[in-house]
Amino acid sequence: MKRQLELNPLEVYRTVVAKGHRVLGVTLETDFKERFLEQLDELAEKFGIAITHFQVSRSLRDKTAKCFAFIEIENSELSIKEIKELLKKQKFVKTLKTVKPLKQEIIGDIYHFPIITLDQRAIMLEKNVYAAIFKDIRELFGTAANAFLYYMGFGTGKKLYLRLIELTNGPQLEALMKALRIANLSMGWGIIKDIYVDKILKKAAVVVYENFECDLGKRSTTPYSHFYRGVLAGFFTEYFGEEMTAEETKCIAKGDNYCRFKIRKACKSL
Repeated sequence: MKRQLELNPLEVYRTVVAKGHRVLGVTLETDFKERFLEQLDELAEKFGIAITHFQVSRSLRDKTAKCFAFIEIENSELSIKEIKELLKKQKFVKTLKTVKPLKQEIIGDIYHFPIITLDQRAIMLEKNVYAAIFKDIRELFGTAANAFLYYMGFGTGKKLYLRLIELTNGPQLEALMKALRIANLSMGWGIIKDIYVDKILKKAAVVVYENFECDLGKRSTTPYSHFYRGVLAGFFTEYFGEEMTAEETKCIAKGDNYCRFKIRKACKSL
């Protein structure tokens, strides 16, 4: 029987399609000292406004917070103009801008750019986009794509290790492996359930559920990962201080419950 992993998806709203609904995008700057979340919630309840999404980005240097929300005003008697005026009057609102749906009923955050994570610029790719990238590489380069993806991942893994070392203040194993789990989750790569590391023999094993790369290759007869196993090889190359290689021994693309990777020392050419 297949082991089912309970997932807890998080919708990262930047754009919505407001078919048949009165939806308004609202961006504002506020002051954390004003208990604005409670006040905003009270206003929404009083005037029949449903807050369907709310995102806050707070500056650590001051008390200012940037917020973006999608609000549904289907059950509100207020017009869009009246809602804007109501919000502008609130003490906690410093600046306010709104986004109306386009003719195609698409509405999105047009004010905040770029996306930032841990003080670095980030991008978001929907599955149909990154699937096209990975599949096009395979179709264009054939079997050579496997090596291309692997070494692309290898370099990525080395960079990831150095970034996590910076964030965790050193190569302590427990903190580093925890950071690796968090990084995989936050970037949407997969869910690392188990990590085994032997520092003496210099080898490791990693079990990953919902691997994004292998999810693209369902019904494959062989392990599908090349980019991600390259990431693990590059990561542990930096950790162990010598070149490592990664092999995928179980893969969701060929029907396994999870992907399992063995990381070991690379064979040196004579």
